[in-house]
Amino acid sequence: MKIDFTKLLNGFYPLEVEMEMINWFLKTGNKFDEHVGNWTVDGISKQMFDYSANSNNCKFPFPIKCSNFIGNSSYNFNVLKGFISNCLFNAIIKYPLKPVFKWREFEKIQLGKYRMLNFNLDYPKQEEKHEKLQGIYWGILKLKEIINTPLKKEFFHPDYTERIDPKIIDVVLFTNGNGYVFEYEFSFSNFNYEHGWNKQICQKEGESIAYFLNRVFKEIDLVSDVE
Repeated sequence: MKIDFTKLLNGFYPLEVEMEMINWFLKTGNKFDEHVGNWTVDGISKQMFDYSANSNNCKFPFPIKCSNFIGNSSYNFNVLKGFISNCLFNAIIKYPLKPVFKWREFEKIQLGKYRMLNFNLDYPKQEEKHEKLQGIYWGILKLKEIINTPLKKEFFHPDYTERIDPKIIDVVLFTNGNGYVFEYEFSFSNFNYEHGWNKQICQKEGESIAYFLNRVFKEIDLVSDVE
């Protein structure tokens, strides 16, 4: 696939290609990271996600939390698109940190240039598609609905009988350059559902984002205690 960086900034490509490019930017850019002092790391993650604290392999989530998705679908779409557009702008255009400048030169990333990259954009067939996967955008939007899902005790600390009524209390979607990760946090009623434990569902090498999201919904169904 020909990825023109000018067209990428102008929203020419579908959402799944933009997401794959964010992952690719991190994958190729992380090796240029530079330590500054004892804690801070300058690099593509810090540049793209626009923060100033310790950035080493930061788990910076896509905006899928309930607090970000209140209101109509147009607002929700704009939040997600705005986040992705900002990431792409920061990676390609924003005045670079020193290691990002080196990365851009090495990968020839600039307006007017293009790269030939291979991404799997396959979409599940109708008979294997989960009902919540109605396009990439809607699939991402539906991830937030997994919060508060009751879970089957047999899969969550079965040896601790005092830990009862497990449920999902939080979810995040992120990438550090090794494919996308859906992480959910779960806890138990006897802990008053305070912050607890995390499990991850990771995008497999060569797996399309559509198939990854489809698998997330199916794997959550397997462990959920919903009739």
